[in-house]
Amino acid sequence: MSTGVGTQIRSHPGSSGKVAPVVEIQIDQPDDNGDGEILVRSPACMNGYWGLVDDEVINESGWLRTGDIGHLDDDNYLYVTGRSKDVIIRGGENVAASRVESVLQSHPAVAEAAVVGLPDEEYGQIVGAAIRLRTQDLCGQAELSAYAAQRLAQFAVPTQWWFFDSPLPTNDSGKVLKSQIVSNWPAQNKL
Repeated sequence: MSTGVGTQIRSHPGSSGKVAPVVEIQIDQPDDNGDGEILVRSPACMNGYWGLVDDEVINESGWLRTGDIGHLDDDNYLYVTGRSKDVIIRGGENVAASRVESVLQSHPAVAEAAVVGLPDEEYGQIVGAAIRLRTQDLCGQAELSAYAAQRLAQFAVPTQWWFFDSPLPTNDSGKVLKSQIVSNWPAQNKL
């Protein structure tokens, strides 16, 4: 079964599939876990966006920058782990928002979590977490920070928190509107 132009799935649950024979996939600037931006080159790739002369989505060697973050395993299966827009760069360290969200959502008191990069003069960005708890008085920032610190690198633990009483803002398809969260982040929580 084909999952797109670049991969095919026959096994390996959780993967996007094995790289197809006529497709090249490259992982750009991989981190210590092998995750980096997924670049694709194939006969089926576009040459660029219509009307854009200096478009950087395709580089001079014909590699399409997908904006997806992931890695290839030893058997050439592709795993997509996030989006480059969801990578927070805190003082030169890359923080995968999806990884931090996964950790926070594993806490029994957390109903929803959205992790965003907030502007910061010293670090460029800092990690902010928008949280809706299952029960408002069950836990707070200190408990969630300690919980995250046991499971994440120190630089990935959120330093800014915003607790919501209602569901996080979403679009019509249910995707959390992170740009709206960032633009409306309470001033008292910003550094």
